[in-house]
Amino acid sequence: MTDNYDMTIEFDADTRIVSISASEKIFLLDDEDLTTYWEHMTAEISRVVGKERCFLLINLKKIIIDPKISSTYGKLARKFCQEYLYKNGVARYGFEVTRLTVLRASLESESSPSLFNSMQEAIKFLNSLPRIEPEFVS
Repeated sequence: MTDNYDMTIEFDADTRIVSISASEKIFLLDDEDLTTYWEHMTAEISRVVGKERCFLLINLKKIIIDPKISSTYGKLARKFCQEYLYKNGVARYGFEVTRLTVLRASLESESSPSLFNSMQEAIKFLNSLPRIEPEFVS
């Protein structure tokens, strides 16, 4: 695993939506890969949006997270959502094995996976959400 991720992170200040995609496949196969990627992604999002909350739109087509690390993914995702996003403020789209990882993590945490078939459906969902902070969940 390399920490040289070819990610595109775009921010729309009007909608407060941060979009993440990758031009080359990124394979996250174990906890170490995922944690390293997550630290990079978090730093980049913080750099783009500052300290204000946002919504997150993730293209899963080229970000491959092995289902065996769904528990770690779930823990990192919950922490990230609490610290950076508006309530329920994440939407994912694409058709890779990562969908299974997201589904497994959401079942473990009893939360919505917010998976959509297209970017348009995901954006429509995010635009429908109020800009409120999540309740703290430990």
